[in-house]
Amino acid sequence: MSKSKTKKENKKFVELEAKLIEQEHRLFTLVWNFFNRNRKWEKDDIRRSAAVKAIFWRILFSPAIIAIGAGGFLGFLSIFFLWKQNDLLANQNKLIANQNSHIKIQTYLTESNRRSNQMFVMGDVLSDLNDELSNKKNTKHTLSTTLSGRIIGLSRAMSPYKYMVNDSLTKKYISPERSQLLISLLASDIDSLQISYLFSVSNFSHSDIQNIQINNGVLNNVIMNNSNLRNVDFDRCLMMNANFEDSDIRDSNFTESDLDGLSFRNSDLSKAKFYDNIYSGRTNFTNTILDSVLVVTPDWIEFVRDTIKVIGSNYIEENYEIINIDAITLFDDQSNSYCYDYMIIRRTDK
Repeated sequence: MSKSKTKKENKKFVELEAKLIEQEHRLFTLVWNFFNRNRKWEKDDIRRSAAVKAIFWRILFSPAIIAIGAGGFLGFLSIFFLWKQNDLLANQNKLIANQNSHIKIQTYLTESNRRSNQMFVMGDVLSDLNDELSNKKNTKHTLSTTLSGRIIGLSRAMSPYKYMVNDSLTKKYISPERSQLLISLLASDIDSLQISYLFSVSNFSHSDIQNIQINNGVLNNVIMNNSNLRNVDFDRCLMMNANFEDSDIRDSNFTESDLDGLSFRNSDLSKAKFYDNIYSGRTNFTNTILDSVLVVTPDWIEFVRDTIKVIGSNYIEENYEIINIDAITLFDDQSNSYCYDYMIIRRTDK
């Protein structure tokens, strides 16, 4: 009876010790029990498994590990939510940018519609212009002071804007209304002195008159900076003191035109044609692009530099030279032929 009792007591002692080993939290004792479990206890002794459980729980579920794990998890959540917040902000910024773009386009469209209404005003002005010039008593083809003032005011009111072309806004500010008004004035046979005065006080900048002919036109004093003048035939035109600055004038023809005081500053004259022109020391070629410009004399650069002394002649000499080419013969609307034997190109030593 005593042996049985002793056995039960030993079993209870082993179970109690196993529980204590399993609940051990001191690091040194935990490690010692774990590495010495095979020597201290038999294979089926519950204290061996208790030592393993103790160190397992110590590693995974100690307060420090839990704190680190919880902190890491919270840190991960913080980073995740910050990333989501940045992503939402980025999407919001895109939406705002798209909204601003639509608002901008709508603003330009509204402006375009408002400017188009000026075409009705221009129609009234051109109608009165026709009436005055058709008057048989008006032999000098002059305009009344009232009508002149309306033309001047209209040209200034027709500010440039961007408008839709093929579902996209134009890159540059253009005034189609000014372009139409200018073309109408040039075709109206107004007295040359009066139209020169009108041009001097009107504003035709940002015009678009590409691919047209203005033969024998009077363009004295006209203000046409920042305009599109590509492939325009200015054959035999009077262009004294005109402002063609910062414009696209590629492929245009200036045959026999009077360029006294005309400013081409900062304009692109590539492939333009100059033949028998009148220049002066006030003609301005500063910073112009003269690539492949056609001329008729091999000493054109020296001529405009030494004889005429145009503004920007040093710039031309420093950046361009003239080469001989196979003759290019061009004809005007009256079948007159003009032979161009020389071309301006960029200096190869630059």
